[in-house]
Amino acid sequence: MRSEHARRPREARAPERGANLVELALILPLLLFLMFGVVDMGRAFYAVISLTNAAREGARYASRNSLAGTEADVLKVVQQVQGEPAVPLAPSEITVTVEGLGRPVGDNVVVTATLTYPTLMGQFVGLQPLTLSRRAEMRIFGKQTP
Repeated sequence: MRSEHARRPREARAPERGANLVELALILPLLLFLMFGVVDMGRAFYAVISLTNAAREGARYASRNSLAGTEADVLKVVQQVQGEPAVPLAPSEITVTVEGLGRPVGDNVVVTATLTYPTLMGQFVGLQPLTLSRRAEMRIFGKQTP
């Protein structure tokens, strides 16, 4: 048994031929917007994980080495944080604060890494960049033995 659509003459079906294209043209921008938003949030999540690892690496370095808290020591910790290879943006964009250097063994050292992360979709829509901040705290163990 043939369907009614198949039995109608070709001229009667002609106005329906472009309907799928019109529907695609209406829904495609929304689908693309959603897809790029998901990809953008995935990139931001990756940046948060990388920033967490970088702050943890700086805190680990500060806790394992006896650092007196001088400017040179703080610079060493900052270089450890900014030198983390998994950070997706330029290391100079990461702001690092270090607290607790020069304290005795057993106290904690705190490293906070902050990054202003511009999202791609936010630039199109006009949203402000995300401020990502991660904090790592570790106990000071003293000089690391080789």
